[in-house]
Amino acid sequence: MISLLFLAFVTTLPLVKPSVASKTSETAEFHIEASHFQFEPNRIEVREGQRVRLVLHSLDGVHGFAIPEFGVSLRIPEGGVPVEIEFIADNAGVFPFGCSEYCGVGHADMTGEIVVLGASRADETSSTSELVEEADFNIINIPTTLQMGRHRFAFRVTHRFARPLGQGSFVQLLEDFLGLDGGAQIGLELRYGLFRNTQIGVYRTSDRTIQFFGRQRLLEQGTDGPIGLDLSLGIEGKDNFQEDYSPQLGVVLSRRLGSRFALYASPSFVGNTDLLSPDSSDEEDDYTVVLGLGARVLITDTVTIVAELSPRMAGFDGRLGDKSNKFHASFGVEKLLRGHVFQLNFSNEIGTTPAQIARGQQGPEDWFLGFNISRKF
Repeated sequence: MISLLFLAFVTTLPLVKPSVASKTSETAEFHIEASHFQFEPNRIEVREGQRVRLVLHSLDGVHGFAIPEFGVSLRIPEGGVPVEIEFIADNAGVFPFGCSEYCGVGHADMTGEIVVLGASRADETSSTSELVEEADFNIINIPTTLQMGRHRFAFRVTHRFARPLGQGSFVQLLEDFLGLDGGAQIGLELRYGLFRNTQIGVYRTSDRTIQFFGRQRLLEQGTDGPIGLDLSLGIEGKDNFQEDYSPQLGVVLSRRLGSRFALYASPSFVGNTDLLSPDSSDEEDDYTVVLGLGARVLITDTVTIVAELSPRMAGFDGRLGDKSNKFHASFGVEKLLRGHVFQLNFSNEIGTTPAQIARGQQGPEDWFLGFNISRKF
């Protein structure tokens, strides 16, 4: 797997660059064309603290333009009449903008984003692609250090088909349509940007496990040092958060290497993981230390290869009878499309919460097909 990632890394093509503000200009000015159903350009970059002037005009009918994070909202009249607005980009991050006047059936797809670079990253030539590498808040299951804007939301769906890919013959697998005809474990997540560097969320899987979690940024790569660092904590419970509570505490480290490659490490402590022993509450190893490791390789400006490995380093190691599955592994490919992230993945377990991963697969050891879909709004 590592060799495949390296091959993908060295054979990638250059990124398509968005519209970028001049480093020498005190006010960053952009001219944006609105039409059914797009903005051109639909991605711009500025520096944190910079004054931004937008000059917008319509190529057809009436449109709107709004960036909620910066209180920007205006109407773009038909006929090509330009309208201007200025604001201060005083919050680093990636913020969506969209049409705020209903303009037809494609109105919801008329979106874009403004990238506000932290002060020390604005002078780096690869700053655009550094942000692209973190398209989502998770690699597959383990977290990234992607931040979200204050008072913004994100929604995620996880889906793991329960049919093992190695079960039966290849013909039987095709007859079952690669497992799509069978059952699945499904998860729904809602995430909220409480403060600028603080996010909280809730995640529920179809086996009635509910997880509450929070994450706090401690360091940002480039601004505070050579790595990104977040503190993560959470707690989950089974039967709709009524029993078998498992607290979680960990950190997330990220390191972007060049313009297309990113590495992650997420060591974490997960309590109450040995539910197989009769008196697990009295066992000294009723916990698991998991070392989440992950990588992302950007193939094009919208396609990424992802992989992660989560070995169990201490405590309960996912024992199942005489067997011991020491690690959780996943790999996949994802596509960024109009604010959505679509990911197809393969995992050797169907668990997606920290405690499910720590406990290990409670069933056949095999590989399973799955997917994630996420959307920021």
